Amino acid sequence: MSDTGFQLPLASYETLVRIILSYYHAGADKEPVPVSAVAQRMGMSRPGISSNNNFLVLTAILEKADRGYVFTQDGLELAKALAVYREDITAPEVGSAWRGIVERNEFLRRAPTAVRVRGRMDVDAFARHIVLTSGAPPDERRFITGARTVIAVLRSAGFLTEDDSRVVEAADGKPRVELQNAHGDTSLQPRPGTINSTTTAVTVGIPLSIMLTVPVTADTSESELREIGERIRLLWRIVQTDGAANEEAGTS
Repeated sequence: MSDTGFQLPLASYETLVRIILSYYHAGADKEPVPVSAVAQRMGMSRPGISSNNNFLVLTAILEKADRGYVFTQDGLELAKALAVYREDITAPEVGSAWRGIVERNEFLRRAPTAVRVRGRMDVDAFARHIVLTSGAPPDERRFITGARTVIAVLRSAGFLTEDDSRVVEAADGKPRVELQNAHGDTSLQPRPGTINSTTTAVTVGIPLSIMLTVPVTADTSESELREIGERIRLLWRIVQTDGAANEEAGTS
């Protein structure tokens, strides 16, 4: 169980877009709209809408009002873009709106780190990782669906790209932790000027040696050093999470 307690959406990206648009067309940009009004518009149950409202509130797209929900400023910007482009996650206007939302939410902002430390990940594996780190039960299909919705959001926001059923982190200019396996292969080439590296062995079912090549130069700032340290700590958490997932798969 993760200590984040992040509430994933429980619907596909397309359904989440429909919920946002239903609030928009019902007037949530002007006054609170009750869940029942959106459920009636969509032909869904009220619990079905409410379970996704948790994600929309947590990501500051909607906020709770006296008799329903209203859009935040970020949420309204997103709703207006979706009203034009709907499920087209490649539309720049939609991507820009999602990016602002992702950058202001710690869980969404940190989610691509799992891809960053590996170089690339299988979409299904990344979805399982999102479920595990959110603290949701890993054996329920609806949470995998929600994790895939999060992946779609991250792709639209420009944090990830997809390549042959695998996700790759989009270039963003942030410091990276380079990974090297015991055979000397690297998923990412070290930057010129790297002057520091360290090797540590961890065990997850089988002995695994990981070489961390950390890009530290004379020009590296104190804030970048702190971020590098945070990424190394997060890598260890990811290894532990994957180990727990592997142990669970072995006992199921």
